[in-house]
Amino acid sequence: MSAFPSVHVALVAMNAFFIAEYSRRLGIAAFAYVAFIIASSVYLAWHYAIDGYVSIAIVAVIHVLVKRYARTGMADRRRHISAPEPSAHPETEAAATAS
Repeated sequence: MSAFPSVHVALVAMNAFFIAEYSRRLGIAAFAYVAFIIASSVYLAWHYAIDGYVSIAIVAVIHVLVKRYARTGMADRRRHISAPEPSAHPETEAAATAS
């Protein structure tokens, strides 16, 4: 039985990427577990090895894109919050500050 790509490996790889951001030592252990899942899924004939490799590649690309999107999204929100709102009636605002 084979399914392409391996969701088992993808879920474990996704967790490994997040854990690796938290701690390098735990990340090494998490990626060792990913290797164990790939090896066991191939050994038990649930997947071909390429299924696991492609799963890791897809998760890595998604992880990088989401991090980039989150980083730029936070910068945009900060810029929007700190920027003053333009006045709908600048002439009344100028008159109020002059008096």
